[in-house]
Amino acid sequence: MNTRYYGLDFARAILMLLGIFYHSSLIYIHDGQWHVSHSQHSQFFNLLADFIHYFRMDAFYIIAGFFFVLVVEKYGAKKTLIERMIKLGVPLLVVGFSFNAYLSGMHQENAAMWSFEYIVNGQWLHHLWFIGNLIVYYIVAIWFVDRFTTAKAKAHPMKKIAFFALFLTPCLWIVLTWIGIKVVPQRVLFLSFEGALGYFPYFVLGMYFWGQRERCFAAMTPKNAAILSLCSLILIVTMQFIDLKAISWSLYLLVNGFTGGVLAIAVIMWLNCIGDKSNKLVGKLTGSSYTVYVFHEPLIVFVYVTFLATAELNLYFSFALLCTIVFCVTYFSHFLLVKKSDVLMLLFNGKIPTRKKPNAAATTLGLLADNLPTEQR
Repeated sequence: MNTRYYGLDFARAILMLLGIFYHSSLIYIHDGQWHVSHSQHSQFFNLLADFIHYFRMDAFYIIAGFFFVLVVEKYGAKKTLIERMIKLGVPLLVVGFSFNAYLSGMHQENAAMWSFEYIVNGQWLHHLWFIGNLIVYYIVAIWFVDRFTTAKAKAHPMKKIAFFALFLTPCLWIVLTWIGIKVVPQRVLFLSFEGALGYFPYFVLGMYFWGQRERCFAAMTPKNAAILSLCSLILIVTMQFIDLKAISWSLYLLVNGFTGGVLAIAVIMWLNCIGDKSNKLVGKLTGSSYTVYVFHEPLIVFVYVTFLATAELNLYFSFALLCTIVFCVTYFSHFLLVKKSDVLMLLFNGKIPTRKKPNAAATTLGLLADNLPTEQR
């Protein structure tokens, strides 16, 4: 139980950091309808945003489900659920009703700040929607998580694991996403039913992977990652050259679902291979990734509006500079500010301060001092 999964830690951190590149690219895309938009546009950023969006959240939820079972086995279901609610809920509310208010002010169609409609329709949420989904997933999954624990899970052959990962889960994503769009298209509080229903199979898949982890890690080779990457690339090229939406929305959803599922598994494999060894860089990226994520979207908009919107810079240089500034500010803010304060760690990382155990030597000296006569102290 003391095994550290450095590769998946690294993968989770990279997936969160990719939020900077994804959201920054939305400023420079054609026909963009984001918070702000650059005067120049390039199809390159449409391709970049689409590519990241294909796999990022699918892969993230797989890893989240995997680590959820790990933590439950280590600390128990009740303690894990309480810890997760604090870790996710506190930053969600604090950032959602503080820094995200700046983003909400960019949208004239939003309801008045702090109004009932503003709160109930989740207009304060923005990039934190995935945290809202995770809160629901943890509450629901706590009732059946024991089925995926080491003690209860039965070893499955690789063909069965592949079937669940590459066929069944994307199929469930397609069906549940369609249901979410049709049944409850509007966000309620911090929950978008389209995303919450659609991504839940990937979270459960991650839980399933925990029980099958020996076979799964054995299959995480560069060769297998390359094969899956090639398959997903074929699907992506197909979607770029054929307007599937014009043919059939259902066909588009079908191809999009399998593209995301296959590419998510491939990306996890690649990142696990790259970061599976302990080193300081991986540790720092992992440690700072939550802070980077909760701050990055408001900061992207602020930096662009304040410094780059009126600057006559090359389109690609402007994008690169924006990503660099946002990453550096959020990354160093974690180590120079957030990590040094118990209050900030609670507010922005959801980490409850733990009492430090007294130094053994100091404790011994203290006990000796307590037993000395007053005149000898």
